[in-house]
Amino acid sequence: SVRTTVQLARTHQRRAFVVFNLMPPKRAEMCEANRQAMESQGVAVCPVMIAERAAHKDAVANGQIPLEYAPKDKAAKEMKALYLWSCEQIGRVAAKAAA
Repeated sequence: SVRTTVQLARTHQRRAFVVFNLMPPKRAEMCEANRQAMESQGVAVCPVMIAERAAHKDAVANGQIPLEYAPKDKAAKEMKALYLWSCEQIGRVAAKAAA
């Protein structure tokens, strides 16, 4: 699906980034290998990776997002970093609630 999405973005002259999610938190070498593989094919990769963390599942089970459920957890920090990076990419000012 990444290949198809990247091809569509290029066809329509749109920027696209791969965001790795559900990454094993203690497998940095695997994450880096995936990043290098994508970048070697000319695919831009978001510098923020979302790890597989219990806080994601626990938050969903409570009808929340990690920032609401456990704001100091690593999952919340990763999501906040992704939000801020995404805002920067599209030239938007991040909302105060997430800043």
